[in-house]
Amino acid sequence: MLSTENNNSTRLGWVDYARGVAILLVVNVHCAAGIQGSTLAMPEPFGSLYYAGMLGFAMALFFFLSGVIASGATERSPGAHLRGKWWGVVYPYLLWSTVLVVLRSAMNDQVNNPMELDRLATIAWDPVQQMWFLYALLFCFAAYAVLRCLPWWLHLGVALAMNMGQSTLDAGVLNECLAHYLFFCLGSLSAVWLKRAAGTVRMGDAVGLLLVYGVAVTHYAFSIVVPDMWGAHPVVATMPRWIHVALLGIAAAVAVCAVAARGRTAPWLATLGRYSLAIYMTHLFATAGTRIVMQQVLGVDSVAMHVLAGTMAGIVFPLTICFLSRSLGVGLLMGFGSAATSPRTPGVLPSSPLTPVVSLGELVQRARRAVDHRTAGIQSSSR
Repeated sequence: MLSTENNNSTRLGWVDYARGVAILLVVNVHCAAGIQGSTLAMPEPFGSLYYAGMLGFAMALFFFLSGVIASGATERSPGAHLRGKWWGVVYPYLLWSTVLVVLRSAMNDQVNNPMELDRLATIAWDPVQQMWFLYALLFCFAAYAVLRCLPWWLHLGVALAMNMGQSTLDAGVLNECLAHYLFFCLGSLSAVWLKRAAGTVRMGDAVGLLLVYGVAVTHYAFSIVVPDMWGAHPVVATMPRWIHVALLGIAAAVAVCAVAARGRTAPWLATLGRYSLAIYMTHLFATAGTRIVMQQVLGVDSVAMHVLAGTMAGIVFPLTICFLSRSLGVGLLMGFGSAATSPRTPGVLPSSPLTPVVSLGELVQRARRAVDHRTAGIQSSSR
């Protein structure tokens, strides 16, 4: 039997593991999507099965985990809760949306989806590519700040109504906001129970959930590719989009990550989870650059090689940029926040959906220490 201290560590550690799984799947699928958008493509129905299986729950899992984390900040007022999202959500959104538009405008001939600089004028209501996640996440935090005072059953009812109602709209990112708040809400409502359950889930539970998820995602993918031959079950077909697949995927991921965290298996996944913000913001630059070099310079046309190399680049490049920026004391200005470098205090969840964020005062202190250190080095060398 695990001690109380180990149980506390497990209850917190599985969150980082789950974020690591989610960001790995997101990078992988975005890499594959870039390949599909070029002259290469995956054969069907494997392509649809791949996308449904990988991305069918990865983003929903991020929203779910954000809800779990948000539930630990209920003692803060709604205004203070939202003001704390500037460095963790709003600033990275503005910064990396600008960088993405500028680079795509400068590389019109090499990228799949070229942009013009005037695209920056619309990011307030029309996010650029993967930045929709931060846009929708801020919506979820705002909605949670208003709705968290409701009884749990009413809160869940409103979230479910949002999810079902968005299918009747054609409002761009608003559809994503309304659809994903359900997972955010479920995460916040189940946070207390998950803290207890994470220490009791067994490998058999995780494997069983994975098998059920595999059956569900296969059925979902084939219902898209060949609906006449293998149509969806009437009950499943009435559920908005991929909600049933996402919920099963979340359950399977949480169970697997709880077991992995308890056994300290594959700790690199937890590291990816702690740096998931940096990876999410910058991975497309690496995956797109890798695809362009491999296809146009090296002449590689193997889809498997593109996916493998692009996924590795989409992980290694952001981590390198993140480590370099933090070593220079500019991690917060780069929109990366500050990843945990030591075990968290038992019972305390991180305050940001992707990675904890340092204050502006701490950033100034780091910059001053870096300047003082370099000044001292110059003076000593001049002597």
